[in-house]
Amino acid sequence: MIRMEAGLSTFYEHVVEAAAQSELPVSEVLRKVRGYGFTYLELDAARLRANNYLERHKVAELIKEIRDADLKISCIYQTMDFGYRKKRRESFEGDGPSFDKDHADAARREMHEQENWGNRFGTSHLASLNEKLQGTSALFDLVDLAVSLDVPRIMPIPGFLKKNEKRGTEEYEHVVEDMIEAVAFLCEYAAEKDIDVVMEDFDNEKAPFADSEGLLRFLNAIPELGVAFDTGNFLYSGEDVFRAYDRLKGRIRHVHLKDRSETSMNGDQGLHCPDGRVIYSAPAGFGVLHLDEIVSRLQADGYNGIYATEHFGSGKQLEDMEFSAKWAAPRIFR
Repeated sequence: MIRMEAGLSTFYEHVVEAAAQSELPVSEVLRKVRGYGFTYLELDAARLRANNYLERHKVAELIKEIRDADLKISCIYQTMDFGYRKKRRESFEGDGPSFDKDHADAARREMHEQENWGNRFGTSHLASLNEKLQGTSALFDLVDLAVSLDVPRIMPIPGFLKKNEKRGTEEYEHVVEDMIEAVAFLCEYAAEKDIDVVMEDFDNEKAPFADSEGLLRFLNAIPELGVAFDTGNFLYSGEDVFRAYDRLKGRIRHVHLKDRSETSMNGDQGLHCPDGRVIYSAPAGFGVLHLDEIVSRLQADGYNGIYATEHFGSGKQLEDMEFSAKWAAPRIFR
């Protein structure tokens, strides 16, 4: 298992939003974020896709800006579409890269025959595999992105239900089994490259891993898989965060330090919950969740890793990042 020293992270998407909201260059926001006490960023893999020279140049500039601000990437995340095999998904539009185990196995054998393929970020060889594998190379690509950028951890989001399948039904079981098989394959390959793999409790009712029960289904089937414990997403599902913590604490390897508000604080975008409630983003420590107690429990149980503050939907990202850092830093590093 990959271990990282305690550190404070935030999302690169927050930086981009803050730059737009404050009319500042991204590079300046990155420097401000570093000044607030953040040392890491969570990065969407979509920002790193490079299929031609111009896109590769943009990716290189992005990475240079991050490094020039004395920041590192703690985790790369990506939305996949692993829940529907071809025979069952012909009528659906995919939300991300799909998975076919036979194709993936064949690709893995071929790639192992190539010298030094693991570090070929954006090469023609990997591009040719994209076509050959009909998208399944995302399994390898996500890991190889992490290797090439010296990022120790990845977080796949395996996909979403497309027909509102109900938990316990045969079709639901098929979808989840497909997702588990793909994530297990990803974990096996990632372990060869010394890359850690985690999943979070994603706040979407179409995610079969939105609560602790759903996550445990994946964890019980995949021993190598860890948890990115998102403190704010269990509220979306109507689950008590401390109950979820007790069920998952033995597998937590990454933390999204997210608070929630029952009212809009800065013109924030509300998130509609399955039970009809509307919840809003909040800086860490300024919402309705007992984050102080959660952090204390994490530390008492030996967690000493990354805490990524998160507030998607905020109307004042720069301010919220500053407030989150001021609240979190003295508690994380005490």
